[in-house]
Amino acid sequence: MPVALMGNRKLTDNNKARNVVLECPLFNQFSTEKVDFILGSSRLVDLAEGEFLVQQGDPANEFFLVLSGELKLATSSSTGQEKILHIIHPGQSFAEVLMFLGKPRYPASVEALVKTQLIGFSSDLYKSVLAESIDACFGLLGEFALRNRQLVGEIEALTLYNATFRVVQYLLKEIPSNQHDATSVKLRAPKNVIASRLAITPETLSRILSKLKRDSIIQVSDKQVTLQNIDWMRKFVADA
Repeated sequence: MPVALMGNRKLTDNNKARNVVLECPLFNQFSTEKVDFILGSSRLVDLAEGEFLVQQGDPANEFFLVLSGELKLATSSSTGQEKILHIIHPGQSFAEVLMFLGKPRYPASVEALVKTQLIGFSSDLYKSVLAESIDACFGLLGEFALRNRQLVGEIEALTLYNATFRVVQYLLKEIPSNQHDATSVKLRAPKNVIASRLAITPETLSRILSKLKRDSIIQVSDKQVTLQNIDWMRKFVADA
């Protein structure tokens, strides 16, 4: 496991990292003093593109918060087929739910899609601080409930709606909800990764993007996608 450990004092003095942590829902219920206490026993991890943070089945003693870059969470079948479960972006955390299980293990492998930096937090230390605040416990329960609702929505999209719906919905999630004028978004992961995440083949993704382009809904240039008719896209999703 490629890991770069930064000294505790440097990590607590890293204003960029500290600000990301303070804004994270897992920590914004804590006082700044408690956040600094947790940061003092945390580690900064640097991964090169293609390097793994953890492997499926490794003991899960930490959870993580991404500062920069992108990661993919994926599982492998007995035949070696990979299934991408999630793509993690800056500001997002993962593996925190595992801390509440007995002797947990990571259910998926975590690989850097690009050069990535993240913070690893001790699950045991976090739980000890969490136990000191009822408000923080309820805040965390609320965050987990919100994520569960979002997960249900993702499962519905994968099981109840067709491939075009999934692609359009994916693109809309990349822009603000109040955006109406044409705007460009950058695909933050390779197309084969996006296709796997949407449970479609790369060929199907390419066909859908091509059709949307022919219909003047989008324009595509390498990893840049310009959403030309956002109102149509929102109506398409709403009417599905």
